[in-house]
Amino acid sequence: MKVVVLQTFVDKGFLGYEDADHEKNSIILSFCMKSVKDWCKRNNYQYKLIKETKEKWNLFKHRKPKLWNSSSRKDWELCIQRHEFCLDIDADLLIIIDNDVFIQKDFKLPNVKVGMCESAFGYYKTFDRKIYEMLDRFQIFIQFYNTSYPQGGVQFIDKSFIKHYNEWLINSYKSTEWPVIWSGLEQSHMFAYSLQFSENINWLNYKYNCVPRGHTLKEIRKSYAIHFCGGNKANHLQFMEKEMLNKMFGEKLANYLCEYRN
Repeated sequence: MKVVVLQTFVDKGFLGYEDADHEKNSIILSFCMKSVKDWCKRNNYQYKLIKETKEKWNLFKHRKPKLWNSSSRKDWELCIQRHEFCLDIDADLLIIIDNDVFIQKDFKLPNVKVGMCESAFGYYKTFDRKIYEMLDRFQIFIQFYNTSYPQGGVQFIDKSFIKHYNEWLINSYKSTEWPVIWSGLEQSHMFAYSLQFSENINWLNYKYNCVPRGHTLKEIRKSYAIHFCGGNKANHLQFMEKEMLNKMFGEKLANYLCEYRN
């Protein structure tokens, strides 16, 4: 079985430049990408890295969010353009992995058509996990759609759906009609695809794409892939165990990246 793992690294390699700690982000990204490359090598998966975009879409210029306001963000397009490169990939299974995902342990590949990881519906606000904040848009999803919402950091696509899935997303991005439940990111379009083609979707749990601020310590320990999403990636480290971080980054770097709580 031919497995191709796709990652991108364009410009600084991450979004949300104006609020980000560039030095810490760069360190975390380098360790995350190495973990993916090592995982591919151990399992004889083909690793493909995209370092440039084919064109500048500038899709935000003529489009306005329908529910949640957001400024024009060309950097977001660096993420969603990866689906154009996917059209040229020949694989039995294509895996798209964000460059801020750390492969913590090997796992059996899921048997899917289009495997989307379920997103957490909110985030813990405090390190002791006593305060949990629900994201507004997820409350709407729960009430009106009664279905899962994707976290786009890890996607699994069977060979029979590579063209259909990626071509549909590209057309959705370039369309004049964006999804009503629009949050400015790739996931809005993935969600629209999942509603229209629910028969193609296999919903995967947090283990394939665990965002530390959205899960418990026990869930983080059980996960295969840890996703340090967002502008400041080190923010997630406070929600993880010191022993795990030392194993990922080494004790010296872990201490630099995160001020440990008592």
